Amino acid sequence: MHREAEHLSVLLEQLNLEKVILLGHSDGASIISIYAGSDVVREGRNALLPRVSGLVLLAPHFFVEDVSLDGIRTARHLFETTDLRQRLEKYHGEQVDDAFWGWNDVWLNPLFRNWTICDFLDGITMPVLCLQGNQDEYGTIRQLEVLREQTRGPVVIRVYEDCGHSPQTEREQTVISDISEFVMDIEARALVAEVSVAKVCRVAGVKRNTWQRYKNETREAQYNKLLAMHQAISNIEKVQKIAPQRG
Repeated sequence: MHREAEHLSVLLEQLNLEKVILLGHSDGASIISIYAGSDVVREGRNALLPRVSGLVLLAPHFFVEDVSLDGIRTARHLFETTDLRQRLEKYHGEQVDDAFWGWNDVWLNPLFRNWTICDFLDGITMPVLCLQGNQDEYGTIRQLEVLREQTRGPVVIRVYEDCGHSPQTEREQTVISDISEFVMDIEARALVAEVSVAKVCRVAGVKRNTWQRYKNETREAQYNKLLAMHQAISNIEKVQKIAPQRG
């Protein structure tokens, strides 16, 4: 996973993006956590890399638990005795065996029992949304607790009832809604940081008490108003720049 985090760095550099929100599931969530908590991202060593505005982690692993190994042993049994291989072939094609055994063998290797990426969590300073089912067969809620304890940015945790390891399929609409709200919150934070409350109120012609009422509106309404206000400010500033100077 550490190697894949390095590959992610190369990919993002080549994509030439300004900022990104990274989303990963299971081992994928672990990979983007390693990347986001690395020195390269935390210290901004590579100017070609996009700024990571946030992380969306679905059923992440930060360390190995007994339940993780039990679930992986069960998956091995199902792969060998049921149609699991055929179902996975839909996604992995001819590489299905390499994909499955490359994952399964590594996790069940005794040398992997002490694997952890908790050292990277302290380097994560951007907002994080973490989603997990309360019946996840590969990890417990302790994973989320460690995330909240050790990261230095704001963390939002959602635990879904009667849900296993894949909330994106088991609770699809709820997950989409939670991620959408998280993304809008990040964008709203960025707009607030760029435009002061006083400036927004002045340009938009609203009073402070109006702003207070605005803060109690739904997240979507907040975002839409901020976006409109920010656009109005940008338009006014553009006009000011091109207006002929008098005097």
